[in-house]
Amino acid sequence: SQEFMDVVDKKLGKNNICKTMSDPLPGEKEPYDINEYSKEFSIEKDLIMKLIFRYGCQAKEILERTKRDPAQAEIVCHCEGVTAAEIEYAIEKEWAKDLMQIRRRTRLGTGPCQGRRCSFRAAQILSDRLNLGKSYAKELFLEFVSRRFGGRRFVLNSDQIRSEELFFNHLLNIWTD
Repeated sequence: SQEFMDVVDKKLGKNNICKTMSDPLPGEKEPYDINEYSKEFSIEKDLIMKLIFRYGCQAKEILERTKRDPAQAEIVCHCEGVTAAEIEYAIEKEWAKDLMQIRRRTRLGTGPCQGRRCSFRAAQILSDRLNLGKSYAKELFLEFVSRRFGGRRFVLNSDQIRSEELFFNHLLNIWTD
């Protein structure tokens, strides 16, 4: 950020003008036209803005996936606007092997639902893409939801904790083999 660069320049005894807000970072090829991307790929502008924020110049590569396979335009995580194309990209190009790795890259499951609405679908995509089988998708999902609950447990009141535990126990009962 600009403030950080100003501090670094001051420490180094330099008086450079920070251009991080106006000049693209290395690897950025051209400015983005969100309206054009929205028209070209038939995806809402807010989703494209989030995609550009997360991926920069790689956003167009992810959007191209939705042209080749319109099913990849599916919004998997509605809270954070994560599409199936982003999940596929994280698996293929960034070697994501579990949902926590996908979460770190895409923000899947970090919104208000904390993954309860989206992580099962994401686990299916991951399992299918890596040929892991349905039972592994279940394990991925349960591990992710459990970890998301564990991270929130300390900020919930007792009624909320009981509600979360009931939800998690319900999931375990559904998938008891």
